Amino acid sequence: MLPSLTLSTMCTLIQLAWAGWVCTWTTLLLFLLAIFNACAIISRFTRIAGETFGMLISVLFIQEAIKGLVSEFKALKSVEPNSPKDQFQWLYTNGLLGIIF
Repeated sequence: MLPSLTLSTMCTLIQLAWAGWVCTWTTLLLFLLAIFNACAIISRFTRIAGETFGMLISVLFIQEAIKGLVSEFKALKSVEPNSPKDQFQWLYTNGLLGIIF
């Protein structure tokens, strides 16, 4: 008869087994890559991956810049909705100054 295992003990055993198989497969694949000289193949894809990552970063920066620029033209959620600082002229001027500077 098997002893009863608690949930935490069972999760620990499953985690150790999973980590063991991950290490085994990683070792096997690394040996295969070394045998077939995969560095020659990988060097062709490195520039493409670097350029794609750079493009992703630049698109994210442009997206955040556009969000910030659009928020310059929006009225603030203030306590007094008819306050002078929430008038159209001030919002428009603030937005234009955000574009210029």
